[in-house]
Amino acid sequence: MQRVLASECFCNSDTMRRLLSYMAARTLSHNVQELKEYTIGIELDGKPSSYDPQKDASIRVQIGRLRQKLEEYYQAEGSGDPYRLELPKGRFAILFHKNEGQQPSIAPARRAAQFTPVRIVLAAALVLLAASMSWTILLWRKVDMLETRVAAPQAAANRDFAALWSGFFNLAVPNMLVFGSPPFFASPKQGLFVRMYRYPDPNDPRSSPDFQGLEGKLGPLAGPRFDYASMGDAIGAQRLSEFFGSHRFALHALPAHLAVWETIQDDNLIFLGAPRMNPLLRRLPIQPDFEFGADEFIHNHNPHPGEQSVYETPSHRDTMSYAVIGCYPGLKPDREILVLMAHSTAGAVGIVDFVTSAEGVHVVRERLKIQPGEHRHFEVLLRVFSDNDAAVKTEYVAHHLVP
Repeated sequence: MQRVLASECFCNSDTMRRLLSYMAARTLSHNVQELKEYTIGIELDGKPSSYDPQKDASIRVQIGRLRQKLEEYYQAEGSGDPYRLELPKGRFAILFHKNEGQQPSIAPARRAAQFTPVRIVLAAALVLLAASMSWTILLWRKVDMLETRVAAPQAAANRDFAALWSGFFNLAVPNMLVFGSPPFFASPKQGLFVRMYRYPDPNDPRSSPDFQGLEGKLGPLAGPRFDYASMGDAIGAQRLSEFFGSHRFALHALPAHLAVWETIQDDNLIFLGAPRMNPLLRRLPIQPDFEFGADEFIHNHNPHPGEQSVYETPSHRDTMSYAVIGCYPGLKPDREILVLMAHSTAGAVGIVDFVTSAEGVHVVRERLKIQPGEHRHFEVLLRVFSDNDAAVKTEYVAHHLVP
């Protein structure tokens, strides 16, 4: 049996090897009566219980191929084997018998005198072989079942990820992440390094009343300088980079103060963080429905039935805040823009974890009713719950489709 399985005729056909091993094991275990076409389909091929051999001839075809393979083997490299395996037409049992054409005849009396010890050894070997093959078949079956169980959820997850990320998983187009870079100012007089919660225009900070008031208290301020990123943006950027890497795509990153349209317009773009830290985000040629106002609340410019016109978050330190996913057409054809807006550390981390998790993208696909292979542009409002600036729960609130 092992010689047949290792032969050139069978070594490159796992299907034939599995079928021969399975049928031989069932024959040796004396379960020939139960060995039917339906049984083989269910136990070996993993077909559903509704399998009908009259409508699905795949097992018959495989058995026919196995019969042909055995004939080819014994006509060539197996012609000198002392034993022969046969699969008669119309039967599912493997027959084992001596290859009489290659062995000299033995007188009956002589055979009775000499064959008994050989018969005992051969029987023991066949029992061990049957047990080994039975365990092998069982292991193959378990592996097949495990692969099926793993493959089904993975296929579903891939469909969900495609609903949001298909435009970014494109080797022909670079992906660029633009994250917030808050401006800092130095007070030589006080020996302080400061930044304001509401950021002035870095190109003209002295025009801001807040900036002028701060200079009145601290003396002349030098800057701006961009030495730091917010904690939420830094963590979010790292997790997005890991996510892209896990899918074998690259993600480049730029702090907002270095990003200019001329250098990034050919890319797929991801904007992460608060609009107040990302001037380019405020100048996107997009009119969003969900938008952070100067009060840091989410303003809904096009309320749908049951939605609020304003979603309030009094402080970015609150245990609950809002975040917005915006998926829009890119600056050039076949490009994408993804905006991940949040004005707190927990919000930025929560929204990134949401869009990079199988559970999060599944919610998006189900809520927007995105079909496999379909791509839509949209905005999704999320609610992020946190504890000590750590996101603990992120949930869907509302969505709008982008025309």
